[in-house]
This record gives sequence, structure tokens and C-alpha cells, in this order.
Amino acid sequence: FIRGNHDNNNKLKIIMEEAYIRHGGKYFHIVHNPNNIRADCDVALVGHVKGLWKKKIQTIQSTYEPIHIPIINVGVDV
Repeated sequence: FIRGNHDNNNKLKIIMEEAYIRHGGKYFHIVHNPNNIRADCDVALVGHVKGLWKKKIQTIQSTYEPIHIPIINVGVDV
């Protein structure tokens, strides 16, 4: 589990704020809030957005050019 904004109000003792893993040659950033994804990942797995969307492309402005990162909502309330 990744800590979310409501986890201070429950009995879970989640200590992980985010994870950055490599699988199948791709880098995945796993983080609660999509506003906190890193520009150096290939795919982001997020929660926080409830059922607003399941997947989308987020554009992050880097130093040289915009980076388009696919984001997948994996929250338990999707």
C-alpha cells in the first residue's frame, strides 16, 4: 500500500509514500496523488481521484520539452 491523504484516520500503519519500480523495461511511479508523479517515469499508477477517470495522459513541462506520461487510476474506489 501507498499512503493516501485519509490514512491518518484509520488503523493502517502505512509507511510507504511512493514507489519507483522497473518492470518489463518500463519505469513505474506509484504515488497517491497524480499531481506528484515524477517526470522520469514511463507510467504512473495513482489513487486519490476517486472515480473521476480510469486512465489519462498527463503532460509535464520539463526543461526542454513537454513529457506525456500515461497515468492509470488504481485506487480501490475506482
